[in-house]
Amino acid sequence: PVADAARPGLAVLGSARPFVAGQSWGGTAFLGLPAGHPEAIRGTPCIAGGWLEPSRVFPGWEACRRALAPPHLVGRPLADIEGHVRAAHRDWPEAGIRGALANFEVRADGTVAPWLTFDRHIAVLHGLWDHHPSARYPAVHAPVLLVPVDGHDHEQTARKRRDVEAALAALPNARSVWFEGDHDIHAQRPDELADVMRQTTINGFFR
Repeated sequence: PVADAARPGLAVLGSARPFVAGQSWGGTAFLGLPAGHPEAIRGTPCIAGGWLEPSRVFPGWEACRRALAPPHLVGRPLADIEGHVRAAHRDWPEAGIRGALANFEVRADGTVAPWLTFDRHIAVLHGLWDHHPSARYPAVHAPVLLVPVDGHDHEQTARKRRDVEAALAALPNARSVWFEGDHDIHAQRPDELADVMRQTTINGFFR
């Protein structure tokens, strides 16, 4: 598991007590880290993730795979990819656009290939399918900040609110701050997100 793989890094940091933040499935994966080592980290901000449990949403793995598999983008021209990203995210800052494009290797002929290959993406998705964060909530004693995003899809947001409320009820030390916007809120509104985490620290939630 990702959380287990991160533990040697905590040993190297010693008494530094870092934040361990994750976005989307990263937030869900890293939520297991404070369960095993609550004294080693200051807190866990989970951005648009931490409660994701697709096995509770889809009737089976194949249905999940069909719905969430990424598009096949190998060989697409960079200009097409950049045009799509800019058109889909007109309110993103330039740093967010550039960050999204950095997910692609740009080949000599001007086409791209995702650094995260299709097969590895599916492997990560399958790991998320097998992962059940709700079973670990009671053991997570380090402070957890859940940052869900309302993307204005009524059905998804209603389910998200149920899942976040269930997580807040089961986690021993958690709070939430909602945003409105895109799933990649860190790319869309980085300054506001950073300010939320800074204020949460100043207010003493992250010890």
